[in-house]
Amino acid sequence: MIASGSAVTANLVQPLPSPPGGLFSQSGHQLFSIPTSILAMVVGIWLIAGGGGSRSLGWMVAVLDLAVGALGTPAWLKFSSALPILHSLLAQALFAATAAAVVVTSSGWSRGPEPVPDSGWPSLRSLSSIAPVLVLIQIVLGATFRHKVSGILPHIAGAIVVTLAILIMGMFVTQQCPNHRPLKSAAATMMTVVFCQVFLGIAALTARMINSTDTPVVVLVTGAHVVTGALALGVTVALSLQIRRHVVPRPKQVEA
Repeated sequence: MIASGSAVTANLVQPLPSPPGGLFSQSGHQLFSIPTSILAMVVGIWLIAGGGGSRSLGWMVAVLDLAVGALGTPAWLKFSSALPILHSLLAQALFAATAAAVVVTSSGWSRGPEPVPDSGWPSLRSLSSIAPVLVLIQIVLGATFRHKVSGILPHIAGAIVVTLAILIMGMFVTQQCPNHRPLKSAAATMMTVVFCQVFLGIAALTARMINSTDTPVVVLVTGAHVVTGALALGVTVALSLQIRRHVVPRPKQVEA
């Protein structure tokens, strides 16, 4: 759905070949959103019914699902140019919340934490709080650029900051927890996805510079960039959850 929505947004000048109701059409995007919304709501209700710490996550998934569906209707999108951006942002947040649901319902999560000390600076736990926010801000900057609300420079500057933050967090995890399988695996996945995202961002910018209109190449590369951005947010959230679960905070020093 994120790929389809990106295609609908970017595909304004020269549409991709798509039959009525096809993936790259507005009606197709709305049609395919129905089963996606139902599945997300099922996940939310399941988490809520399960109780415990996952209940709040279930409510988050359910509320985001309803909000994305409501803002995706054409009647709402005509009121303000900011609503399509909000719709895109909430869709990304829903994907991240669903990724978090996958983590907290996995068999590895049910086995309990494997504590490791938080020995670096800045601490892994602080980085786990900052990194998802930075990725989400970067997604907002990308959405404002695609919707022609802002220029490309803020998005490029944000990409540099986010890539640096992700690199630092990933390297800290691999250096401080070299034998911790869940953390090391999540960090390697996050860095791989983010580096792919950077490459696709450069490709999308190059395609836009070469082509004067939204040609199929631009739409496809931009769509891949948007989808990988959602994956980057999802894997960053997943690693952050693993850090919060396994990494033990440093004890506060008591002044004499």
